[in-house]
Amino acid sequence: MTFKSSILSLATACCLFGCATASPDKAKNVILFIADGMGPAHVDATVHTHLSQTVDANGDPARLSFEAFPVAGSITTFASDSLVTDSAASGTSLSAGIKTFNGAIGVDDDKKPVETITEIAKARGLATGVVSSVGINHATPAAFYAKNESRRNYDDIFQQLLAADFVDVAIGGGVFGEETAFQAAKESADPAKLAFFTTEDFHDLTAETAAGKRVIASLDTDGDHKLMYVFDRQREETDEPELKDLTVKALELLQPREGGFFLMVEGGSIDWAGHANEIDPLMGEVLGLSDAVEATLEYLERTGELEDTLILLTSDHETGGLTLTGPYGKVGVDRGEMEFHFSTTNHTAAAVRVYGRGPGAEMSQGRQDQTNIFRTMKAALGD
Repeated sequence: MTFKSSILSLATACCLFGCATASPDKAKNVILFIADGMGPAHVDATVHTHLSQTVDANGDPARLSFEAFPVAGSITTFASDSLVTDSAASGTSLSAGIKTFNGAIGVDDDKKPVETITEIAKARGLATGVVSSVGINHATPAAFYAKNESRRNYDDIFQQLLAADFVDVAIGGGVFGEETAFQAAKESADPAKLAFFTTEDFHDLTAETAAGKRVIASLDTDGDHKLMYVFDRQREETDEPELKDLTVKALELLQPREGGFFLMVEGGSIDWAGHANEIDPLMGEVLGLSDAVEATLEYLERTGELEDTLILLTSDHETGGLTLTGPYGKVGVDRGEMEFHFSTTNHTAAAVRVYGRGPGAEMSQGRQDQTNIFRTMKAALGD
């Protein structure tokens, strides 16, 4: 059979029996995890170092929580103006399904605003949330609510968050830009409509205290615009919660609301550690993201909504050009150390992975572009 006839046979089979992407099941809820900067080698380094290099009786290697998802694939990440993308253009591809230029937040190549999955979900009656381990007005989370030709316009982006009535819950590791912006917004906002929280009262944030209100939380205590690295928590005390805590809190606020929910959760500090070429903090943040996914699965199982929820996990790009070079021997606790090489302190054009489970997840199978993540989520919402 020739290559051309193989393609024709596949197309015929899809028409006769239905391709996996033709009519995905509708999901009540959609959750998108974005591992900012995480490439395949980041995952593998974390597994080999912190879990093991073993294979169980079923032939399965040790793996992180999201690696057990039944659907997997790879995605390309280029921007409209560059082979190597940044988090703004890439975040917009994930949130709106378009290619745009590096630095762009929620706008196309002509700098015109585009509709995001957050807005679509809200229009369909879902509650919506945006969570990040770094500043809530940083590039990736901003791509799910803001429209701006430059990711660096932090103050304007934060003001757009305040006005974004289609975002019910926004929780992050700080706010970039004007240092007093968060406090000023808290003092001027209508407390009956918009509630602000910090580490001092985060424990008071419940579905009851947030009923009928939009919520914005900034949980940075030391001015570095991120939650403390998981790696550093082994040696230092902090009042800052972990990404899994933010994720579960968002679920507790969104899940009780009628109509289902959309939630984006970013593990943003994987990227930061990649830029710094710091392998231990990087692996710690990958573990922290895996913990957030595991906590999500447990919460949804407990509330009876796991099978009604599409969960996708992917990355916006790879950072650091990480390669695992050895050793010829075991690594991990009480063993040898991982041998590795970072080829850059910037992003790379390497394809990244996508993992999925739940209604419609089959659309993320195989090799695709990151814009298909948006289409997968939109289709699962019934469009």
